Amino acid sequence: SLGKLRNLQSLHLSLNNISGEITEFVDSLSNCPNSSSLELLDLGYNNISGFLPNSVGQLKNLQFLRLWDNSFAGSIPNSIGNMSFLKELYLANNQMDGTIAESLGQLSSLIAVDLSENPWHGVITEAHLFNLTCLRELSIAKSNPNVTLVFNINQNFLPPFKLIYLNLRSCKLGPNFHAWLRGQNELSTLVSELDFAYNQLRGKVPNTLRFQTSAYVDFSFNRFEGPLPVFTSNVTSLFLSDNFFSGPIPEDIGIKMPSLANYDLSWNYLTGSIPLSIGKIMNLISFIVSNDHLSGGIPLIWDDKPNLYMVDMANNSLSGEIPSSMGNLESLMFLALSSNNLSGEVPGELTSLSRLGALNLSTNHLTGNIPEKIGNLQLLETLDLSRNQLSGPIPPSMTSITSLTHLNLSYNRLSGKIPTSNQFQTLNDPSIYKHNLALCGIPLPNKCSDEDKGTHHSSGGVGEDGEDRDGDGKEMMWFYISLALGSVVGFWGVCGTLILNWSCRHAYFGFVDRKKDRLLTVITITMVYLLRFCKAIRNKCSR
Repeated sequence: SLGKLRNLQSLHLSLNNISGEITEFVDSLSNCPNSSSLELLDLGYNNISGFLPNSVGQLKNLQFLRLWDNSFAGSIPNSIGNMSFLKELYLANNQMDGTIAESLGQLSSLIAVDLSENPWHGVITEAHLFNLTCLRELSIAKSNPNVTLVFNINQNFLPPFKLIYLNLRSCKLGPNFHAWLRGQNELSTLVSELDFAYNQLRGKVPNTLRFQTSAYVDFSFNRFEGPLPVFTSNVTSLFLSDNFFSGPIPEDIGIKMPSLANYDLSWNYLTGSIPLSIGKIMNLISFIVSNDHLSGGIPLIWDDKPNLYMVDMANNSLSGEIPSSMGNLESLMFLALSSNNLSGEVPGELTSLSRLGALNLSTNHLTGNIPEKIGNLQLLETLDLSRNQLSGPIPPSMTSITSLTHLNLSYNRLSGKIPTSNQFQTLNDPSIYKHNLALCGIPLPNKCSDEDKGTHHSSGGVGEDGEDRDGDGKEMMWFYISLALGSVVGFWGVCGTLILNWSCRHAYFGFVDRKKDRLLTVITITMVYLLRFCKAIRNKCSR
């Protein structure tokens, strides 16, 4: 019946739960008299399957082909090169596991191409890009880091397009940063999003790239080396984790990139101290420098950071005391300072962080008591103070933290009776209290005497040694695995849409309504621990 619509120009059938094979539909459409007038075909967000047929090339006047979010398989047919007026080609989120036709490179009118989230195979050459003079947006990204699509492009090739969006996540671009990416001066002044994560790129990242306002740049999970790149002040999200960058964090990073909101430098080989200029980045949302080789003290830069929700400086060689000014981070939801050389007491000011959901200060040299007002952290779900030299009793106020599901106080010098009321009735794993010799009561085997019930000792526990730290590694790993998996099972259905996009999630958390705090806390903790565990496994296998 569509064949009777002789002047049909646009056909919108998206979001209709249409099923069946694409081949028969396109064949019949291309044989209709109206096919010469059809300019837009939108079948997105349906359940259509099958292979994209050669007959699609007979829709020669088509300008917009939107077939994303279906179940197509196979390859892009060579006949795609006949569609000389095509401006948009959207095939994202299908199951297309074949090759991308070289004839795609003949479409000089193409403006936007989205082939992302398909298990493509084969090789991309200069022929795929040769005549795309109008191209502005290109995405062939995959969430799965398994590389099945390889870019084999001559180092001297310079394509004609001027992109504003480029996402080649999980494509094999390496080993070097190609000249066709490095040498496009006009391109580099226009990019608003650049995602090269999960490739095998190596070498140095050029500082010559220029970006639009609020640019998102992701070079994580590659093999880049050398000093950290410093880009233009327009970049708001910069992810450089899991590479081989070395040297210090640039002293003037906060001056040259004052618009940064998300800054991830984790899992590199960075040395030196955290620069004071970080304090000039007023809109910082997440600051992640874990698993590097940073040293020195934690700088006093935590005032005027109303949106900062995540600070992760774990697994470095930071020393000195934890700044009390960190208690001013009113939006902070995740704080990890574990596995450093920090000393002094746990600042009581941290108990003012009303949105805090995860606090990890483990494996340091902290002394003194656990702050009495720690019960003020009513959204706290994870608390790890293990492997320090903390003394005194477990504060009674901790029993009022009804959200607390993961606790580790082991390897300290705590004393007195373990609380048994409220939330502590569920925290009955003896391992979370072990190696505190003066602790007593359930769930430990040593019962409290009548004299102990009303008194507390300030010493008598064990300190740490290298054997204790190393011997409990597997137990700690399973602790974090159970945390991540338990949270995912409980909250995946509610939180799934929020955690699909890394940059959106980072920006979103800082501004949500207070009523969402508990939900966001769960999302944050879950994703951070899952990511850190996956990174740990990956680095153990590759380094």
